[in-house]
Amino acid sequence: MYRRKLTPAEQEARRVKNRVGMRKIRQRQRQELLEMKSTVVELEKEYAELCRRAEAAGRDTVLATLQMEDGGEQNHPDLAAVAKQLGAEKLLLRSMPKQKAAWTLQIQRVLDFEASSLAAAQKFQSNVDVPLDTVDEVQAEEELGFHPLTEWDLTRTILDNKRDIRHVESRLNPPSGLVDKPTYRMQAFGWDIIQRVEGSVMEFVFLKKVQQP
Repeated sequence: MYRRKLTPAEQEARRVKNRVGMRKIRQRQRQELLEMKSTVVELEKEYAELCRRAEAAGRDTVLATLQMEDGGEQNHPDLAAVAKQLGAEKLLLRSMPKQKAAWTLQIQRVLDFEASSLAAAQKFQSNVDVPLDTVDEVQAEEELGFHPLTEWDLTRTILDNKRDIRHVESRLNPPSGLVDKPTYRMQAFGWDIIQRVEGSVMEFVFLKKVQQP
């Protein structure tokens, strides 16, 4: 299959289509970035409010602790509830900076991705303008040796591949069970896998035992 050289009108239509597609991608990325920034602002507000509440309740916490030590927790159920609530808020305050840092990292990744996407789009746009060097079927056969496959060509290719597979299987898993060179065996998803590496050549075969009913 050979690519037909595009006309100037078709090249311009493709450039317009690419620009529209990249513009939509950048708009979606900017929208996601705005949503992330809005979420970070809300988290910062919640963090500031919790800090304010914790600071305002500091004296009450000390007083509640002293009263509980004097009279016992069973005599001050309200104070015990307040102390537990403040403890939970303290844990939340500790987790907020980590969450903010995670959001900041995510925003930075989006910014980096947007910058790299823009650079890739510009590079792709420049590549689109490169004229295509095409050849017809006669030139392809004369210069490159390409020719359309016939039905017999496909059948011969299938038979050759089947013979190669049987040859590898007989080498890695002979009926006698004796192999001339070491192999590596493993199992995955119910399959027995036999593998052998010789230099830069790797051979492997997948086997599965089927029990007859």
